[in-house]
Amino acid sequence: MTKQIFVLVIFTAYLFAIMSCKGNNNHTKHASSDSSLAINKPAINVQKKENETLKAPIINIIDSFTSKAIYIMVKDSAANEELLAKKFNKIFDSILTKVIKTNKLSLKGSPACWYQKNKAPYFFEAGLPVDKIPAKLPKKVFTKQTQSDSALVAHFFGPYNLTAQGYTALKDMLKEIKPGKKAGTAFEVYVDDPMNEKGKLKNPYKVQTNIILPYH
Repeated sequence: MTKQIFVLVIFTAYLFAIMSCKGNNNHTKHASSDSSLAINKPAINVQKKENETLKAPIINIIDSFTSKAIYIMVKDSAANEELLAKKFNKIFDSILTKVIKTNKLSLKGSPACWYQKNKAPYFFEAGLPVDKIPAKLPKKVFTKQTQSDSALVAHFFGPYNLTAQGYTALKDMLKEIKPGKKAGTAFEVYVDDPMNEKGKLKNPYKVQTNIILPYH
């Protein structure tokens, strides 16, 4: 059964922050610091304009499921969006790229991130799905395994700083269509590449981020 909800919100602060994905061959890939491995990494562009009114994002929610996956992860924090962008660049372009190369891993999907909360300061775990558990991991890198589970999935289209609305919509929808079900920990998967062929940011309302809320 598919449920859709369109959430309209207006914000006065402006933040273009869209994250890209790794994985499927039909996605544009950004070269990492290791030229032998090309992966997509989150790209956050912060542009704040005074008196700017944001168009509402579109959030389509479906009743779906999560799949089993193995992630190589880094746990970190950032005081604001600018530092968050730098942390993601380091995690995906350097730390995890090296782990993949050293352990001869294959990427199996899109980058994902688990946040403790949806506002600054940010405490998060970011990772890439891989084909197997690595034999050796450097300090601060660990593995996370997700299991197959029922889940509501929000297909989010819009500026990244509005994604908190997606989390709220998921919780409201769970109460509405699955009363009595317990929510798990939500996480984000960066489906679309926010950069075009010329290296410019796309219209954020045409870039998809999935917000996944497992339940049982």
